[in-house]
Amino acid sequence: MPGFANPVDRSALSSLLSRTYIPCPQSIYQGIFKLPPATILTLTPNAVAQPRTMPFAEGLHGGATLTRYWSYREVVRDGLADPYASEAEAIEAVEAALSTAVAGQSIADVPVGAFLSGGSRSSTVVALYQAAARGTIRTFSIGFEEAGFDEAVYAREVANHFGTEHHEMYVGAADAIAVIPTLPTMYGEPFADSSALPTHLVSAFARKHVTVALSGDGGDELFGGITAIFTRQGSGDHSRRCRIRCAVWRQGRGRNCPMRCGTRLGDCGTQATPTVFGGKVRKALRTAANARGLDDVFASLLDEWHLAATPVLDTDGWRRPRSISISARI
Repeated sequence: MPGFANPVDRSALSSLLSRTYIPCPQSIYQGIFKLPPATILTLTPNAVAQPRTMPFAEGLHGGATLTRYWSYREVVRDGLADPYASEAEAIEAVEAALSTAVAGQSIADVPVGAFLSGGSRSSTVVALYQAAARGTIRTFSIGFEEAGFDEAVYAREVANHFGTEHHEMYVGAADAIAVIPTLPTMYGEPFADSSALPTHLVSAFARKHVTVALSGDGGDELFGGITAIFTRQGSGDHSRRCRIRCAVWRQGRGRNCPMRCGTRLGDCGTQATPTVFGGKVRKALRTAANARGLDDVFASLLDEWHLAATPVLDTDGWRRPRSISISARI
């Protein structure tokens, strides 16, 4: 954009390299800040004209009003105050919430479909989408010519199980490499996840048939993440959450679905591989020598340089502290 000064924020770069994302309120650019999740910003003309060196704070400040309309901490408080009486009740509630969300997101005045990889997240979405649809739904998958990365066979099994109108396309390394130069035009700041490549490829493929596509992205985060499940499975709460995940995927419309719910790492319905998991374990063991407790070990799985100096030059090494314990701040 002409006239746009875009010097890189070095501390944001440090956060990116350590965590593979840039936490709010930082952005990759100096003097540009992200709004906190679930907030609305209202500006007066005077506030727009004022230069800004700090992120917006909640409340009214200099003609800018930042209002929070939802808080996960309040949701957690409410849940702790009124817990589920049994695991079965929790499973039923989660399935009902997922069903409502998928049914609502599938309503549009344009053609709708769903991405399908054959994993538990996308398979769950497809199962609930097909249950809510009046007719046959459309699903989209891409396969990779490299056998070790190809998941199309699993997607095909799930599609056959639910009787979807399934579309698949195979791509090779050259197709993925060709996308890389276009990534800066798709994202406002660096996106350090290789999933950007297959996501773009399957999106471009699906766009030939539909305008909107449902996705399973975010499914891990809602339940604490794959890393949290495996690294802290010995804890009662985490172990219980793992069982709930598995049970939800196997209930209702998805019963007996041939999705890959089991792995050699534990029957937790993830797509994690022993190779990826092994790297996490090795890193945790290296950190354990200097760890002050379990939270340090856990944090090391989320931050590449936890308890270490940042490798980014010309920065004070500041990285926003990560809150490991929700209960500690509620």
